[in-house]
Amino acid sequence: MIFFKKIKYNKLSDSELVHQYSESGNTEFVGELFTRYSHLVYGVCLLYLKNRSDAKDAVLSIFEKLITDLKKHKISNFKNWLHSVSRNYCLIQIRGKNRATLRETIFSNEHENETISTFEYEINKNDEEFKEVHNAIQELKAEQKICIELFFLQQKSYAEIIETTGFSSDQVKSYIQNGKRNLKNILITKP
Repeated sequence: MIFFKKIKYNKLSDSELVHQYSESGNTEFVGELFTRYSHLVYGVCLLYLKNRSDAKDAVLSIFEKLITDLKKHKISNFKNWLHSVSRNYCLIQIRGKNRATLRETIFSNEHENETISTFEYEINKNDEEFKEVHNAIQELKAEQKICIELFFLQQKSYAEIIETTGFSSDQVKSYIQNGKRNLKNILITKP
């Protein structure tokens, strides 16, 4: 009996499947869409995420998300809409990884006792993550702000910061350490 239902679903257009799912809530309609388009979604995810395992996980997450999204949105061209949803999902994943990398670099303890900064994250001042961190730096106390900007953004060594600011070595270390902690707290509390 299930075999005959499957044939019935095969004959429905994408828009009919979406409409039927919206009306009935029967996930078999979404299952048919998955059968038709999972390989295309996988291709998009692999293109953006560049990792087979992450792409497979993304496909499942995207179709899981469709179960709620298909009821919320009026969709005229399912294939194009699904491509946009897949692309956006991947970009959010990439952005999250970049944000995590940036935060990890800023908050790692390996910099605290170094005399030379080795900031390895490529800074793109138009990047949203950079803007988020830069805005958070502006909320720090003046001394912490100066030391954090010199150390991380201008990649100055402790000795250069001491020379530029006139702060003692202990003050520079303290301002950077406390600034990093405060910066972390500011970034964590922001959505």
